[in-house]
Amino acid sequence: MLPNLYPADELAMIRAHKRRLEDRERQLREGYLSGRLNPVGYEATVELKTTRQRVLRKDRLPDVIKNDPSYWDDRVVTSVVLRKIGTRGPIPQGAADPDRSAWGRGDRGS
Repeated sequence: MLPNLYPADELAMIRAHKRRLEDRERQLREGYLSGRLNPVGYEATVELKTTRQRVLRKDRLPDVIKNDPSYWDDRVVTSVVLRKIGTRGPIPQGAADPDRSAWGRGDRGS
């Protein structure tokens, strides 16, 4: 909570900040998907991961045959996956690293 700020104002500020962060994430994602950005950083690397997903085409599926596989399609989805260097798994969203400050600078200074 920020001092001397009404909760409603704080919420408005948080939501505005969240929108700015989401816009920046969208720009970065587009840069990675287009190949314009370097995927290697100091503490993380970005990979493009392509997966297939089954998608139910409900508009063509009568109620009596909902489980008929002929009414399913596969779609290709490409995800931007962030991985911490030196580990195999993805970095969980919202995970805090106890060795780094709240702003993500660690001991590299301000």
